[in-house]
Amino acid sequence: MDYVQKKKVIYVITKSNWGGAQRYVYDLATSLPRDSFEVAVACGMGGILTEKLIQKKIGAFQLVGLGRDIRPFQDVRTFFELIALFRREKPDIIHLNSAKIGGIGALAGRIARVPKIIFTAHGWTFNESRPPFIRFIIRCLSWLTIVLSHTVIVLSEREKRQVVSMPFTRNKVVVVRNGVDAIEQADKIEVRKKLESLSQLKNIENNIFIGTISELHQNKGLRYAIQAFASLVPSYPSLVFIIIGEGEERPALEAMIEKHNLKEKVILLGHIAHAAHLLPGLDIFLLSSLKEGLPYAILEAGNASLPVVATSVGSIPEIIDNAVSGLLVNPKNSEEIETAIRFLLENPAKRQEYGAALYKTITSRFTKDTMIEQTIGLYMI
Repeated sequence: MDYVQKKKVIYVITKSNWGGAQRYVYDLATSLPRDSFEVAVACGMGGILTEKLIQKKIGAFQLVGLGRDIRPFQDVRTFFELIALFRREKPDIIHLNSAKIGGIGALAGRIARVPKIIFTAHGWTFNESRPPFIRFIIRCLSWLTIVLSHTVIVLSEREKRQVVSMPFTRNKVVVVRNGVDAIEQADKIEVRKKLESLSQLKNIENNIFIGTISELHQNKGLRYAIQAFASLVPSYPSLVFIIIGEGEERPALEAMIEKHNLKEKVILLGHIAHAAHLLPGLDIFLLSSLKEGLPYAILEAGNASLPVVATSVGSIPEIIDNAVSGLLVNPKNSEEIETAIRFLLENPAKRQEYGAALYKTITSRFTKDTMIEQTIGLYMI
């Protein structure tokens, strides 16, 4: 038998918390065939991602001072750390994730002569709400990242269209959609008992649950979701809004919940491992993001056959067909969120219809096996 040398892959990501990009890195790192690939991950210090990788016996290189915000001195340090790491480890492939580490990592990879540099754009940063001049600069930096990379993965056709007209990019950009494993359909009553324990709510069987899985970050638009919920509660006193996730916006959201007197109605559960298993206990899933790539949360909600209200950003319109498999609203619009939820509350048959349609979409087009297979194909080119 001929000996085939394993390909060495290093994934690089800015933060080691647990959001969609971290989930993506974890799924890839833990799913590559061990007989064909040697895998490691480089990321910022500490965090849930690092802990989960260690549990799976995957090497984790921690980059001192690496964070999402621009910090010139720390970022220069990270740049040289990456050059040293790539020269020492000699990977065949580096797979970069997030905007900042994409640019820094791609340049470091070129200097270290890494044979293949792949960058996944988890939503283009120039789509964020910023002053026009800043967005122009970010767009230029995004273009430079594409040029420095050998292959760029985007999560939707829309995000591909946004960059393929730039010089020297057309043949580099490939769409590979996120995917999830099917989850076992759980008994709703049993899941609600778990929610009762976690939230410390009483009379839970009489409540109507709206829920989300979301990092507590400004880009997730949770302020608009809470504002919409505050407007709904007087008409629907049995409503409860469950928010699963953690992040730097927690103090601001807690203050908003206090202001609207919603402490018994809006529950911040924090990070919960395997949060998707709680989804069958919900009645409606809400994603209020201002910016997205391809959110795992909607894929998991579809797997649970939930009716979804989501903002029409990123690749979400390529997942949800408005008024067929869910309801789409404009970002930063509490009134539209309120109207969409009110419609679903008053039309139970539509809730069931949308949930069934989305389940069919997710299980046929957004599977984890397909995502892994397509990504491995790019590694082997």
